[in-house]
Amino acid sequence: MKKNFVLFVVIIISAFQLNGQDYWRKLGEPSVTKPTRTIAINDSGHIIAQDMSNFAYSSEDGGLNWKPIQVGKVNQFGTSNISLLSTYKNDFYSYTDGGLQKSTDVGKTWMRITNALDSVKNIWMRDYIIESEKIIYLGMSKGLYKTTDGGESWARLGGDGDTLDVYGVLKLNSGSLFIYSYRQAACSKDGGQTFKRLKAIDSLNPVSGGIDNDGNIILVDVPTGIYRSKDEGESWEKINNSPLNLGSCKFYRSPDGYFYILTNSGSLYQSMDNGITWGLTKSLIDKFKITTFLSGSDGCLYACSDALFKSADKGTSWVQVRNNATPIIIDRLKVDSQGNIFASLPSGFYRSKDFGNTWEQVYNYITERNRINHFIFYDNKIIAASDSNLLWTSDLGNTWNKFDNPKETNFFAINADSLGRLILSTRKTTNISASKLYSSDDKGLTWKEFNIPNVITKVYSCNIGLGKNGWIVAPFNDLLLTKDFGLKWDSLSVQRNSVNGILFNADSELVIATEWGIHKSKYLGTKYDYKLWEAIGFDARYYISSMMFDRSGRLFASGFFDTENIFRMKDDGKTWDSLQYNLGRLRTNTFDFMPTGEMVIGTGDGFFIGGKTGDIGTELIAEHKENDIMKIEPNIARNNIKIKLNLRNTAQTPQTGNNIKLLIYDYLGNELERILDNYNLEFGNYSYNIDLQGYPQGLYSCVLISNGKKIKDKFIVIK
Repeated sequence: MKKNFVLFVVIIISAFQLNGQDYWRKLGEPSVTKPTRTIAINDSGHIIAQDMSNFAYSSEDGGLNWKPIQVGKVNQFGTSNISLLSTYKNDFYSYTDGGLQKSTDVGKTWMRITNALDSVKNIWMRDYIIESEKIIYLGMSKGLYKTTDGGESWARLGGDGDTLDVYGVLKLNSGSLFIYSYRQAACSKDGGQTFKRLKAIDSLNPVSGGIDNDGNIILVDVPTGIYRSKDEGESWEKINNSPLNLGSCKFYRSPDGYFYILTNSGSLYQSMDNGITWGLTKSLIDKFKITTFLSGSDGCLYACSDALFKSADKGTSWVQVRNNATPIIIDRLKVDSQGNIFASLPSGFYRSKDFGNTWEQVYNYITERNRINHFIFYDNKIIAASDSNLLWTSDLGNTWNKFDNPKETNFFAINADSLGRLILSTRKTTNISASKLYSSDDKGLTWKEFNIPNVITKVYSCNIGLGKNGWIVAPFNDLLLTKDFGLKWDSLSVQRNSVNGILFNADSELVIATEWGIHKSKYLGTKYDYKLWEAIGFDARYYISSMMFDRSGRLFASGFFDTENIFRMKDDGKTWDSLQYNLGRLRTNTFDFMPTGEMVIGTGDGFFIGGKTGDIGTELIAEHKENDIMKIEPNIARNNIKIKLNLRNTAQTPQTGNNIKLLIYDYLGNELERILDNYNLEFGNYSYNIDLQGYPQGLYSCVLISNGKKIKDKFIVIK
């Protein structure tokens, strides 16, 4: 005897706010190298480091494991700017928040020890030396200061050093203090009470200094080389064979007596004979631009670069130190029509083919010595504007190619209009007047430079706004609009340094996101005036980093705010819904929408995915009370899946004529396959094997229907 059954379905009203705490789900994290700005190591081998995004972290086991820490006050981004990180025995010192901070517990807590200097206005600390826990010397922009009580009080030292803008401070083996600045130096032999001006240095421009193995002073001069004084600065001799044209650099002496010079370009020079001869280190680390270098208490050398490196053989070979503490910072992400996610991180360009669960690096910024600034999907390719080249890939990033033209570098932004024309901008950091804008109407084979007014010089954004009527809005020193594809440019009177979003809506209304909120062009009854602006959200407290329309035309914005970082516009901008919920104070840098509507966001701590944007309202969503009626195993598959049904009677009155349907749809809602079509089944368990060989990679839905009630589940096909 056949038995009929009913799928028990509960219909609920799902406003976005009702399920807020469960709304955002964190996706998988790529394995990345994290650029490191600076480090310090105490006598016990404990390490404090800061990455390029200004997040600080500590390790108490030589770099195997790390914990995030906070140094002084944090800013709105949850970071603090650390400089002059140093140690004395087991204590750490750092200059941040306009003062010197001290930690005795490897960064867990910090104490500001320069509060007594707050009354001295307009001074900056350049260097410091720690003689003991109580005695510290600070080289400041207005002289040399000293404390003898651990920072409770400070005194300005006198003599000829009183007016010196102190670049560096050295404590000599004799006990004398030596301070230097641009073409100036002074020495004190009485603990800093009086300083004698040293005339012999007047022709030099020292940028760094130290003490050699014999107690002599070493100064690095720009651009002529390295000098040594054997009489506490009274006279100087140039050391032979020293590297020339170093630019800004830093001198180091390791405990074993080796000399190192780290240049501003990131090159590391080494001398093994007290500075007589020098050579570049030849090792793995030569690939990278080094930002900080020091010798650890463990006898190893440490170098900060696009990763943190360690050498136990005086720099001959280097290994990367594990660094798993700092958040994954996402600069930019986009989702293609198949649901593949592409993201730019500080260390490289990453791809996820399984909707964010796993990631792989497809372009390494470190080894390529190149960085992708902006990218688009175009003509079945990814086209990427990078520092060195205009790149393209047609196989999801597995192989990369370079466009032959234009013959430029520093490509900054790229976009394509509704007619398929590519628009490309360059940004020159050394010569801002050389920034340019190009177009191509043959898919990038040839390029034509736009004639931009000479007064407009520098591109300020990774966004080029394109209207459906062929209009172009380009963010130079002012925001420019052309309605005739570059023949004439009009200023839109938006003279701001940061235009982070430029959009035209369906009505050709122009919307811009800036450092001072979101504005739209003002409507004057019959047309929009693109020189008059109307604020539609936020103010100078809110830094908008990204904005986008979803498929239904609703505007979303993200950025750096106080407590909330992602919003959706309501009622033409008069009010905005916060979508922050369980994200805490994470900043949202970038976002896009999956083909099925879910929002994917890149934050200061990795990737997150939310519900479909269509569900962010008051639409009806069906949820089955029993969650084991239909299961798909596995839900991420390459070759086949198994759909399991558990059909049973419920407390509801059974109805006749089940008319069961089991269907598979693609992400666009197209029906692909009918496994069951108006079947009547008895209660029990059923299993159906589905061959996925003919299914392209993407997101699919399986729908079970009985008596008009539906249960829906999803699965992912990866190739």
